[in-house]
Amino acid sequence: MVRWLGSSVSVLVFFLALLGAGCETGMPLYESCETVGDCNDDADNCFTVAWEVGRGGAMCSKYCSEHADCPGNSSCWELVGDPTEDQRVCYLRCETNLDCGAGFQCVDAEMGGAIVDAICLPD
Repeated sequence: MVRWLGSSVSVLVFFLALLGAGCETGMPLYESCETVGDCNDDADNCFTVAWEVGRGGAMCSKYCSEHADCPGNSSCWELVGDPTEDQRVCYLRCETNLDCGAGFQCVDAEMGGAIVDAICLPD
């Protein structure tokens, strides 16, 4: 009888863990979106990123002031020509396109003409 109860408790704990894991909805950071409602609670907004003529899209991300503000393997950048001056957003770092999700491309980030990072941008 104790063994059966132990198994039931284990199954109940496992079931509750599954329920808890399913509570967060929406796309995670650095995934495609159409509106902020598409993103999970980790994101501040669904940001439109147009980084080259005819290239760009929207992604779930968060505002930042420095690299340390960005979770995981990501960095803080302001895109040149952004109409909202001084708006910095977190981007996932990458080495190749394989490091980026579907619909994203690994692009070199430059500062003062020197490549200092590579980030995933919506393509």
